[in-house]
Amino acid sequence: MSNHEEIRRRYKKLALADAIRKAADGLGIPAEVASVYFHRFDCEIEKDGLVRVRPNPTEFLLSELKSDPLLQESVLRARQARQEESSNG
Repeated sequence: MSNHEEIRRRYKKLALADAIRKAADGLGIPAEVASVYFHRFDCEIEKDGLVRVRPNPTEFLLSELKSDPLLQESVLRARQARQEESSNG
């Protein structure tokens, strides 16, 4: 693997992780929980450097959140933990 290919591979991995984290944050899903879905996405870098992630991370995670009771429970626990931290801090 050339140095250029290795850089692109790392960039794709970081860009995908960032997109998933941002989508998860917006939906109140803990990032470590959302990372479980990493393999469900495809990330491409266009020639102009534009990153495309498919499926759309926000839409995908929202759909999972609506249909997955374990994910719903994780979000509820994370919300409760944040509320406890804010009331104790």
